[in-house]
Amino acid sequence: MDGRRGGREWERTPDGKGAGYFAPGWDGERIARRAGIIGWIGAALAVIVLGVGAFHVSQEFSEQRNYTQMKTEGIPVPATVRTVTVERSKELSGSAPGNSSGWDYITETTAAIEYTVKGRTIQAQINNRRHEMNKYPAAAWRRGEVVSLYTDACNPEQFILFHEYREEDAGSTPRTAFLILAFTGGILIVPAVLIIAGIRNVHAARRL
Repeated sequence: MDGRRGGREWERTPDGKGAGYFAPGWDGERIARRAGIIGWIGAALAVIVLGVGAFHVSQEFSEQRNYTQMKTEGIPVPATVRTVTVERSKELSGSAPGNSSGWDYITETTAAIEYTVKGRTIQAQINNRRHEMNKYPAAAWRRGEVVSLYTDACNPEQFILFHEYREEDAGSTPRTAFLILAFTGGILIVPAVLIIAGIRNVHAARRL
């Protein structure tokens, strides 16, 4: 059944539901395909979020595995901090909850250390980056401070700095992996909403 509005032909859907008129070349199925684009965008976004989350979880497991191996097979040694260099900067952080200043205050610490393994004195460098929302964090180390390392038994130049959380998580699932999974799950709410909206739009269009 055809009608004319404003000199143009319009096609009416013969479904008996008063679905209205479509422009030439359009019908419920074509509208449904266009409406489904939102769902596909949501699906693509979900894949990206899952991929990024999986990458970071994999990194955490790899770092924890390396730490546990060095702790198990390496040699624990004390190292003395000889010199310390501190750099401070700040970056715009946007509207993060609890950040009244709108800035991230960053302290980067570089320390030269010295330690002895099997009578051999080795010099190396360690780095740390900290940030707080309302003030500059303190430097990670001080001159003369003693820090703990795990050095490779065969190559003492290779070492891992003692890490409290990784020490506790040795031999188990790193707690940071659970935090990443929780954060990823929270972000997935956005693509999930888009997918649901796309599906609903498709069903609504097909009922026209």
